[in-house]
Amino acid sequence: METIKDVFLLEARDQLETLETALLALERHPGDEATLHEAFRAAHTLKGSSSMADALAITAFTHDLENVLDRMREGELAAEALLTSALLACADHVHNLLQFFQQDTPLDAPTEAAGAALLGRLKPWLEGPAPDPAHPPAAHPLEAVADAPDNADALRIGNDTWHIRLQLGPEIFQRGVEPIGLIRYLGGMTEW
Repeated sequence: METIKDVFLLEARDQLETLETALLALERHPGDEATLHEAFRAAHTLKGSSSMADALAITAFTHDLENVLDRMREGELAAEALLTSALLACADHVHNLLQFFQQDTPLDAPTEAAGAALLGRLKPWLEGPAPDPAHPPAAHPLEAVADAPDNADALRIGNDTWHIRLQLGPEIFQRGVEPIGLIRYLGGMTEW
């Protein structure tokens, strides 16, 4: 009998292949809306199914990937070479995250740093208008990770108490979202 994890791993590999194929096609045909929608659906499905399988590192990482693709889908960003290159690198990183999940091993420091660096590459496309091609984002902003303080308490500001209200609609299960995975993810955000 297949477990949720087995089904997720199988589906995730298919979705990653779809995502990579779509991103490579966007490099050749940046204006192809159908391909862009296919890439978005693959990232969206990967994020949702990873949440159900409790693969929270993948859920968190693909969240930003999905948001960038959504901005592209909405016409806010163009499928330019720098962006598709960053997205392809993110897809490669998801392959690595899948390996850790499959082996039930926690992420090691280099993998976490690589993920942070890749999200740093996506940051300019998440926060505002498309970056100026004359001044592209840094290809490997590992300096941001290296400069982080050793004492994470130095990053805390103000009150340590959070009140989060989560109101889920009846269609939550039809969309493939597993609420317990979301709650566990939110609970993990408070760990310093």
